[in-house]
Amino acid sequence: MTITTTAQATLGPLLPEGWTLSEPRRRGPETIELQLHPPDGAGPGVGLEWSEGEGPAYARGPRYRASYRRGPGLVDLGEEDAPPDLRALALAACDALAALTEGPSLGLASVGPRGDGDPIDLLLAALPEAVGGALGTADLPNPEGWALVEVVEMARWTRVAEVRLATQDRTLTMIVTPTDPERPAFRRTAGHDLVYYSDDLAVGEHDALYARDRAMIDAFATWFDAWDR
Repeated sequence: MTITTTAQATLGPLLPEGWTLSEPRRRGPETIELQLHPPDGAGPGVGLEWSEGEGPAYARGPRYRASYRRGPGLVDLGEEDAPPDLRALALAACDALAALTEGPSLGLASVGPRGDGDPIDLLLAALPEAVGGALGTADLPNPEGWALVEVVEMARWTRVAEVRLATQDRTLTMIVTPTDPERPAFRRTAGHDLVYYSDDLAVGEHDALYARDRAMIDAFATWFDAWDR
């Protein structure tokens, strides 16, 4: 069973009528985020983190651990006035996920880059397979239908690796470089910096680009952060 089908089979019976389970999203090397939402967005949803390995958790079982999480559009169960029915749903969901004895690995399918050599050469060798394999999975959700066009070397302020993505009417490029604390970055991971741009928009429209493509920009950065370990 996949992460998605296991989550659906485990949590589906717990959902109130009309509630839905969102597509799983990668939150760390061994952590998946799940969200439960009421019909038509009528009120806050419930956020969960489903993990393997060691770490804090509300519920812990022989293989998995689970906790609730807060965020935009999600109930904050740390508040005393959190709705009792949502609190009960979150705790039941955590218990159900932690109680599973069989199921998929929650770890990334690949982790990298690894090896000695030039860091850009390592990225150019590893990223095409890594991105291609992750795109459209729980590791790198792709509800908008982005396709990996290519991973190429470019000379910008320094030598960089560019991951070029496209839909039918949009383009997006994620630029990856070795970490440089002297330069700004959208996301700074264990060993690399990420920035993004698009040929569709002028450089001065950076905020508009993020507003337009936020789902993929955030998903790619989250995936890459977990991958770059």
